[in-house]
Amino acid sequence: MEIFMKKFLFLSVASVASSAFSAQAQTLNANNAELSGAGIYAVGQAVLSFVDDSAKNLANGAGYGDFDVGNGGFDIGVGYRLNNWLRAEVTYNYRGGGENEKMVYGAGVYSDNKYSVTTSGVMLNGYADIPVGGAVVPYVGAGVGFTNVEYTIEFEGNGGKGKRKVDSSGFSYGFAAGIGIEMNERVAWDVGYRYANHGSFKKHGGKFSTAANEILIGARYSF
Repeated sequence: MEIFMKKFLFLSVASVASSAFSAQAQTLNANNAELSGAGIYAVGQAVLSFVDDSAKNLANGAGYGDFDVGNGGFDIGVGYRLNNWLRAEVTYNYRGGGENEKMVYGAGVYSDNKYSVTTSGVMLNGYADIPVGGAVVPYVGAGVGFTNVEYTIEFEGNGGKGKRKVDSSGFSYGFAAGIGIEMNERVAWDVGYRYANHGSFKKHGGKFSTAANEILIGARYSF
């Protein structure tokens, strides 16, 4: 199911990009006036990320740990508006700074664990703007990319104490929705929501899974 989802998302983003380039070519041939919004833009966003993490069967014998972490972060990148409906972005994303503490038990062992998780990576996102008239423009989008996920776990209990860092890099995907508020022909504010899934990995006797619900506030500047 996970492989099917990855293939479906990759093909969906590729289809959006292909359709966008095809639409751009048709627009160029039909009417140059339609291209008033086309071109390169820069994007920057501040992000509040509510990370849903799971660390199971930890090597310290403390059993299961399911925990949430509130992270801050940012997205920065460049995009290209293909026409009034479609645009694509490549962004660098960073999330970190949050921590959660949880007592966990298992097999007669208890441990007071402190968790933090940091993610960083590159995403290719496709967006469909929905012109409704006026300065407010709703949008939906999806993206795929490559992300490094790093867990830091500090533990102390009857099984001992210590600190461990575990990291892995792999496929990520996400879905987004929000609104753009056009201030003028160059500047648009952006407020949105994104679901991001960074998959799971097994390492050092543990299985780690990471997903996040995110609120994004930023701006786009068209050149």
